[in-house]
Amino acid sequence: MNILQELSKQLNITLEFNDDTKVAHLVSKDAFMRAKSEGKSPKQVADEIVAGLKLDENVVKKVEVAGAGFINIFLTDKFLISSLTTPGVVQTTPGVVSKVVFEYTDPNPFKVFHIGHLMPNLVGQAFSNIFEYLGADVKRVNYQGDVGLHVAKSVYGVIKLGGLEQVKGKSLDVRTKFLGQAYVLGTNDYESDKNAKTEIININKAVYKVAQDNLLAPEYQKEKLKFGDVDASIDLEMIKDIYLTGRAWSLEKFDEIYERLGTNFDSYYFESTAGEVGSKVVMKGLEKSVFEKSDGAIVFKGEQYGLHTRVFINSEGLPTYEAKDLGLPTIKQKDFDYDLSVIVTGNEIDDYFKVVLKALSLINPDLSSKTKHISHGMLKLTTGKMSSRKGNVITGEELMDMVVNKIEEIISTRQDLSEAEKLQIKEQVGLSAIKYMVLKPTTGSDIVFDLEESVKYDGNSGPYLQYTVVRANSILKKLTGTYDTEKSDLLDIESELILKLIQFNGVILRCADNYSVHFLSNYLYQLASSFNGYYGQVKIDEGVNTKSYRVQLVKRVSETLTLGLGLLGIQVPTKM
Repeated sequence: MNILQELSKQLNITLEFNDDTKVAHLVSKDAFMRAKSEGKSPKQVADEIVAGLKLDENVVKKVEVAGAGFINIFLTDKFLISSLTTPGVVQTTPGVVSKVVFEYTDPNPFKVFHIGHLMPNLVGQAFSNIFEYLGADVKRVNYQGDVGLHVAKSVYGVIKLGGLEQVKGKSLDVRTKFLGQAYVLGTNDYESDKNAKTEIININKAVYKVAQDNLLAPEYQKEKLKFGDVDASIDLEMIKDIYLTGRAWSLEKFDEIYERLGTNFDSYYFESTAGEVGSKVVMKGLEKSVFEKSDGAIVFKGEQYGLHTRVFINSEGLPTYEAKDLGLPTIKQKDFDYDLSVIVTGNEIDDYFKVVLKALSLINPDLSSKTKHISHGMLKLTTGKMSSRKGNVITGEELMDMVVNKIEEIISTRQDLSEAEKLQIKEQVGLSAIKYMVLKPTTGSDIVFDLEESVKYDGNSGPYLQYTVVRANSILKKLTGTYDTEKSDLLDIESELILKLIQFNGVILRCADNYSVHFLSNYLYQLASSFNGYYGQVKIDEGVNTKSYRVQLVKRVSETLTLGLGLLGIQVPTKM
């Protein structure tokens, strides 16, 4: 239980923090809610409530009725100062008893990891951290499309480009870029050449067969799909080599990127398995008339639910993305027995997920009720939208390198930093610039990435927050002695800072309740701004200004900012 809850319980009124701490530290609006039922004015009810309050003079300094019936409460300096030194008061952990699976990132092998994949990765990681902090048993999973038409296009492209032999033995970057080029070639030919389209469709069936024969775990062998024979002209051994080798290269590259981002997954899921399970789910749904046959395919007619029709099994007998997304919940539930499954994707597939989740609700209402889809906006550069289909993409690594290089420019002339320190700073600060830029807007908003704004040390940016922690830690290194502990009247800005610290857990709960990380980002910026303004007003580390409670205040600011940034996936360097 946090301070706000404790005081609300003690006083038997609902309290909330007031934005302007000079007007009130806490405010209650209970009188407005009770006035109508009691046939009185809010002012009369507020006066009665205040008259009946049993106040602890060590905690509450003043209570007053303001305006039409607001109850304003001011806390004592003694209580506020004690909140800095009482273990667990500022950073208690509210309990959330649930098993939660977060699925996010979901890149497709054979395609590049572009900046659009950074969005679900960073948003999903932050949500996972927040729910874990709140006490949930969190599992982080990644669902990757290792079969499907996009893979067939890539395999086709590899063949047309002369095969993998020309890049085997070269760097991982060269190998995976080659796969991306093959995908672009396959996509263009699929859309412009009827013969190529037929060939790619045949390769698609061959890829499924290779995946079934080589990737399915024993427990899923019984789920093997039955579809038409692979075209006799297809060289299965060649397809097998291209597919399994290219898949391995892609996954290795993804792991390299995850390590750089600080992302760890508990489990990896693949469409090659989910497709098998999902096909069985669709067939059961067909028996229940959830689906129907149409031109050799199996479809879900969503119009009767205000949605649209989607194909779940295509005319070749192969599962589509939709069928795979029906199979995945079954697999995840079997593995983790979760209470909640949260899927994080871009908002361009909102309508797609409405159809899939509606179909799931008609087949397995229990799993459907445990599933939540959260969508984020698009990450764009000033050059506009990108498409991996056309090849005009900025990869995730290119964006990271671009920002890291910008930080390197900023610190290049620093003589007080060693080369090792510069290397650490540019990577940690560069990644923080990207992560904070993504996580500070409301979840669902599009983001136009502004390089100059992202790296500012004096704006609403990740580097600014990191710099504030480094400054606070630098102050603390100087304050290692014993300082004045006599009672002092708190400055208004000190009361504001302490009250802001006390709000931390409430902010985290708000992020979880609303599935939006921006509440935490905004909070951290406000806290950092208040602290920097405070230090500009009161040089804490100079002479008579140094008092015991101020040392604790600096310590709590540093700890809270570090914790909050950690929940956003942002590390704090030792120097900046």
